[in-house]
Amino acid sequence: MRPIKLTMSAFGPYAGKSELELDKLGQNGLYLITGDTGAGKTTLFDAITFALYGETSGRNRNATMLRSKYADPKTPTYVELVFCYRDQQYTIRRNPTYERRALRGDKMTQENAGVELTMPDGRVLTRIKQVNDEIQAILGLDYEQFTQIAMIAQGDFRELLQAKTDKRREIFRYIFQTERYQQLQGLLFKRAKELADRYRNVENAVKQCVRSVRCAEDHPMALEWEAVRAEQRSLSQTIELLTQIIQTDSDKQQGRKEQKDILDKRLRELEALIEKAEQIAQWNRELAHLKEQKMQSAQQLEALDERVRQAQDEMPRAEALGKQIALEQEQLPRYAEIDARAGQLVREQEALQADQKTLEGKQKTLETDSQTLEELKKQLDALKNVQTEWQQLEHEREQIAQRLDSLRTLQEKWNGCQALEEQTKQAEQQLAQAQQAWDELTERLTRDRAALAEVQDAGERLVRGQSALEHLQRRQAELEQIGRKHQDYIALLDKLHIAQQNFVCKRDAYEQKQHAFNALNRAFLSGQAGLLAKDLAEGMPCPVCGATTHPHLASLADEVPSEQALEQAKQQAERALTAEREASAAASAVRATVDRAKEELQALSQELLDGKPFDALEDCLTAAQNVLETELLQAKQAVQQAKEAAEHRDTLTEQIKAQETRQQALQKQLQDRRDAVTSGNERLHTARESVRELAEKLLDGCPMEALSERLTEQTALVNQHAEQCRQAMQRKHAECERKQHLETEIPQREQACRTLEQEIGACKVEQASRTTALAERQAQLATLRQGLRYPDSQTAERAIAQMEGEKQTIERALAEAQDRLTQKQQEISKTDGQIQTLSGQIASSPEIVREKITAEYEKIEQGKVRLQTENEELAAALAVNQDNLAQLRQIGQDQSALEEKLKMVRSLANTANGEVTGKEKIMLETYAQATYFDRVVERANIRFRVMSDGQYELVRRQEAGNLRSQSGLDMNVIDHYNGTSRDVASLSGGEAFMASLSLALGLSDEIQESAGGIKLDTMFVDEGFGTLSEDALQQALAALQDLSEDGQRLVGIISHVPELKARITRQVVVTKDKMGGGSRVSIRTEE
Repeated sequence: MRPIKLTMSAFGPYAGKSELELDKLGQNGLYLITGDTGAGKTTLFDAITFALYGETSGRNRNATMLRSKYADPKTPTYVELVFCYRDQQYTIRRNPTYERRALRGDKMTQENAGVELTMPDGRVLTRIKQVNDEIQAILGLDYEQFTQIAMIAQGDFRELLQAKTDKRREIFRYIFQTERYQQLQGLLFKRAKELADRYRNVENAVKQCVRSVRCAEDHPMALEWEAVRAEQRSLSQTIELLTQIIQTDSDKQQGRKEQKDILDKRLRELEALIEKAEQIAQWNRELAHLKEQKMQSAQQLEALDERVRQAQDEMPRAEALGKQIALEQEQLPRYAEIDARAGQLVREQEALQADQKTLEGKQKTLETDSQTLEELKKQLDALKNVQTEWQQLEHEREQIAQRLDSLRTLQEKWNGCQALEEQTKQAEQQLAQAQQAWDELTERLTRDRAALAEVQDAGERLVRGQSALEHLQRRQAELEQIGRKHQDYIALLDKLHIAQQNFVCKRDAYEQKQHAFNALNRAFLSGQAGLLAKDLAEGMPCPVCGATTHPHLASLADEVPSEQALEQAKQQAERALTAEREASAAASAVRATVDRAKEELQALSQELLDGKPFDALEDCLTAAQNVLETELLQAKQAVQQAKEAAEHRDTLTEQIKAQETRQQALQKQLQDRRDAVTSGNERLHTARESVRELAEKLLDGCPMEALSERLTEQTALVNQHAEQCRQAMQRKHAECERKQHLETEIPQREQACRTLEQEIGACKVEQASRTTALAERQAQLATLRQGLRYPDSQTAERAIAQMEGEKQTIERALAEAQDRLTQKQQEISKTDGQIQTLSGQIASSPEIVREKITAEYEKIEQGKVRLQTENEELAAALAVNQDNLAQLRQIGQDQSALEEKLKMVRSLANTANGEVTGKEKIMLETYAQATYFDRVVERANIRFRVMSDGQYELVRRQEAGNLRSQSGLDMNVIDHYNGTSRDVASLSGGEAFMASLSLALGLSDEIQESAGGIKLDTMFVDEGFGTLSEDALQQALAALQDLSEDGQRLVGIISHVPELKARITRQVVVTKDKMGGGSRVSIRTEE
């Protein structure tokens, strides 16, 4: 890659647009970048790196810091680079994110990052990621590789030279792409850990199976199994012994099953006899109940006969009620006629009363209307001259209005004159204030510009402080992680102790419960045998074994536990066994967690605390945290101070911009205020002359000093007179309207009175006629009511309904009594049939002695229960033991293969991760990188021997200083003058620079060759030559000259060394503007 042209706009210290025709420097050889300190020499490297990758060449500068502080707000910030690669020309233009002034208004807006890459075929790419990927594809290098190969940044010489193995391994990982070796190391470590966990789980599973095997204390093989529990037997011996235990228990289970079948057969026979005896007893109980029921029914039948007779005695009264009901129903039509006539009579009386009230109302209305009519006539006579009076008042009102308009005009002009006077005074005050604000703003602007110059570098200090603080915070997070994991580890130890104690308690509880159950079981079996032997005579078959001879009968125990107590003890033992298994599994799980936590904690301690002993971890962690807290406090204070300075700088910048804008506005405002004062005085003089002329006409030449008071007085008098006139006119207008209304209303009221007199006469005639008809109807109604029992039809109907209800009650009582008598007779007949049936069944049944059969049944049932309990225990033990045997056999098949695989993978993991005991700690990745590193050192020594005049040679250290730290990439220097080999850190400043430069050049050569034939036509070296002696400087330049000429490479050097200015004729000169306007750059190709 060879740069052809570089264009920078508002970039770093370059305020305007700067163009560099880099192709004038040639295609090989050396050229010097020189200039004042801080002028922007390194910025040229930053510009090239930023154009290509969007990053700066140094690690301590950020792309967001690239906007020039000297640039005009309208000047855009960007870098454009034209470069050639493999005879193809490319153009890339890139701008960072920065703040700029908005196109409209004075506000600031953010310009987002952008990029544009023009390809040789004319295609243009604009997406940032797409362009970055394309640049990496063109050059074959990413940003990290480019800065290692082509652009050695200021301050980075010693980083690779004096780095330890761990740091150098990280650098080489990205350069030589050895991540796959690191991933393989991780995979091997993870696989070994997984296999180790699986092997521990297998061992725990074996222990768990052994603990869960059921082998009673009285078992023939109990002692041998105790040896297995004590881990005194191999897995194959354990499987063989468990197989024998299962076979013995299976044989025992079969014998008990045959005994149980014999007892079940006898129990079924006894159950049939007991069922028959129970049926006969039930028949006897039912027969007694039926006889008692028959006696009760006979008594109830007599009572029902009496109730029927009583009901029949009430029937004559029901017949009499029926006759009375028929008689009253015949009179109902007469009641209906009476009700109709009575209703008609009431309505006529109400109508007569309403007519009387209407007549009285009309008479009162006539009297009132007559009086009102006389009053209205008097009012009309009083209003005969009202029209003439209203016309006189209208003329007077017009004269007052003209006078009032003239006074208002004068008042308006006088008010305008006063307002102009006040405005003129305000304009003069505003002019004075604006002049004072101008003076204050000019003074403040001078102070702020001086303060801004003092905090101009706050941004750079803030970036450096934040970088240091982030590093310390990451370190603090790592230490806090170790602290948390250590606390978790301590908590897990406590949890493990508790789990182990819990397991011991559960195991003791299970042994106690099992022992108690075994004791109860033996006592119960002995008691059952005694009960069976109690009534067993010679020649009688034994209900258990069937033998007829009994040489040794069991004795009856004094205290025999109940079957319920035995079952409860059994359940308690089973629950205790389950709890013991759960506690064992929980303890095993906690143990595995503790082991994993310890391994993880040891790994973190090895990485972050320099491999301190695990026992001293807590003290080392506390000491490291104390030191880190002090460093963090100092770093935070530095960052806070830098932030405050940066905020103050930004505030000052905004203030200065605002003040400059304000200053321009104030200058315009001052001129506007002066113009306003002049114009106001002219308008005030004109207004005063107009007021004086009008006042002479209206107020008899009133002087200007008393004009306001006199004008107010005259206006008040005229307004008062106008108000009096207006009120008088309102009154006259109302009287006119009243006169017109009376002239229309009086004739209407006269006609209404005449009509009302006619209506009153007609009402009187009609009322007399209705009174006579009403008297006749009252006499007819009295005649119809004679001879009736009830006053009206409703009362008669209620009496009929009451008699019908009483009649129905008597008839219903007789029917119900007869029905109940018939039902009871049928019930007695049915009971007699049931008694006869049951008596016949009882007489035909055989005689059975229930007590003897029940006693035999209970004895056999107890023997069966004992066999069932023993068989269930044996079956449970067999199921558990068979499951454990299957698991042990499966474990036996997997354990051997797993153990061999674990040994192999663990050995590979330890070797790959440099953890082989007693040997150097060299990782697989380090081993692979050492091959590249040897080639880098070999290439570096070609130049280092020249630069040091054959005195020094770099060499990779073959043996580690100790067997605790990682090694393999450490480096020594051989001094051929005295034949010694020592650490590269012992080199002096100049020697270290030569070694670092040689190593960087060797690394550049190796990366180009290993990266697929990458060819870079240009290389940049930033500073470091000032530490060299005269001879060393000459040798270093000679080596660089050979590099540039032999490799057809153009090498740019940044330096302040005067000898270089004399030696290197092709120069890029950067000059700082002494007036603060930024820097300028130019190319000088002649001596």
